[in-house]
Amino acid sequence: MTTALAHHHQPASLLRLGAALFALVGLAAACSGGSAEAAGESPDLTSISLTTDDGGTTTLAAYAGKPTVVNFFASYCSPCKAEMPDLEQISQEFAGQVNVVGINRDIEESSWKSMVTETGVTFPTMFEGATGQLFEAIDGRFMPTTIFLDAEGNMVQMVAGLQTEDSLREYINTDLLG
Repeated sequence: MTTALAHHHQPASLLRLGAALFALVGLAAACSGGSAEAAGESPDLTSISLTTDDGGTTTLAAYAGKPTVVNFFASYCSPCKAEMPDLEQISQEFAGQVNVVGINRDIEESSWKSMVTETGVTFPTMFEGATGQLFEAIDGRFMPTTIFLDAEGNMVQMVAGLQTEDSLREYINTDLLG
């Protein structure tokens, strides 16, 4: 009888565990699916060194003076690839008003360069690598992540998850140009 009771109570425990896991997965999905977080106090993002496609280095300070959209992406991330055409469109639409740059988080630089070639984006991209300081400085958690910097380089918005042309345009008009 004890064995039967143990088996009888075990499914209820498993159901509670499953419900808790489902809630956690749902929360993570909501966070990575495009929820926006208002930026708190902005860390200094302008001095962290990034590798350029010609093998040199740069920082986000090179983009000071104009608002900047910074997209963190990786070749293994399907949503990252999916949003690249929208980022390209936005970079063309807001040329002269807003900078658009991409920062790659792959392990290998060759993966970064292949993805840029494959997607055909023309906005500047840089390599940070999977253990990069900039993604850590913004407390990034999900891929892709997009941050919006004012003309002084202060983070005014961070958005995790795939962005569309419309959502990018709305963030730019509201948080950067509005």
